Order: sequence, then C-alpha cells, then structure tokens
Amino acid sequence: MSLYDLASVGSFISGLAVAVTLIFLVLQMRQADRNQRATMQLGLADRATDLLSRMSDPEFASVLLKARTRPEEMSELELQIAFNFIHNLFVSWHSSFLHYKAGLLDEGSMAMEDSNVRGALSAPAFRAFWRLSRSSYSEEFRDHIDNVIANQPPYISLELGPVFRPLLQEQMAQAVPVPSGDGAFVELERAFTPAS
Repeated sequence: MSLYDLASVGSFISGLAVAVTLIFLVLQMRQADRNQRATMQLGLADRATDLLSRMSDPEFASVLLKARTRPEEMSELELQIAFNFIHNLFVSWHSSFLHYKAGLLDEGSMAMEDSNVRGALSAPAFRAFWRLSRSSYSEEFRDHIDNVIANQPPYISLELGPVFRPLLQEQMAQAVPVPSGDGAFVELERAFTPAS
C-alpha cells in the first residue's frame, strides 16, 4: 500500500469520525432542547402551584374574594395585598410570554397562561391593577394584555358558589353509597383501578 493510499484511508477515517461526532452533537442538542423545555414547564408548574398555595390562605383568600366581588369596599391594606398579588401574577405571565416568544414554551402551556390571564382580568379590580403596573413590562407584553382586555368585557362578580353548586348537585345525583362490610375496600379498589 502506497503512502498515497494510506493518506486516503486516513482521510476517510477522519471524515467518518467527523460525521459520527456531528451526529452525536445533533443528538446532544436535541436532548438539551428537550431538557430545557421540561425545565421551563416545571418552572411554570412550580410558579402556579406556589400562587395557588398562597391563595389558599384564608386571610389572603378573603382579600382576593373582596377584590373580585366588592373592590370598592377594600381598605388600603387590602388594596396593597391584592395589588402585590396581581403584580406577582403579571411578572409570572410576562416571564411565560417572553419564554414563549423565544420558543422555550410550547403552544399548550401558553394557551393555559392566556386562559389564566383572561380569567383574572375579567375582574374590574384586576384590570385597574394592570393599569397601575403596565408600564413595568415590555411593549409587546403590554399590547398582548391590552388585547386580552379589549376582547373580553369585565364581570362585576366572580363568585364561585353560583357556578359550583349546580355542578356539585349534578355530581351528587350520580354518586352511589360507599360499600360497607368486609369487602368495602376491595370494592373501592376496583372502582379506582383502571380496566386493563
């Protein structure tokens, strides 16, 4: 084998090594992209869970209920508490909006965030809080939120009871008694075990 042939074989092996390295790099980039998206989704879920957890505090929940149903009766302290909460929501939504625009948040997650925005901003008090804080955000996000507001009227009362009670009655009408006796837990286990 001549020196030229050896150089050709070496060049072929080198080219093959580069191709294998590029394939490996592409696979690593895809995995990194999946990991980044999963991290973004987990962060979104963590923020939502944290907010919902804070909203479960009875004192805090009473302030939010008043903000949604009787905002004109709110004290200065209650206004400050509600404003800080909604401002926190806006910061979270702005973050999601920016991640979506950068391609780091998928359509489904952004649709969920937009649904949350529409729900919260149906309350007149929350719209007023938006007006107080909107200059803190990017122009594109301000336009997005303003568009949500423009395409949905505000609602005076957002009490849960009138909506929840008929749904509860519907479910209660379908409910059956829990089995009693020795086989009760076996029956319950069957009821909650998916069919194979």
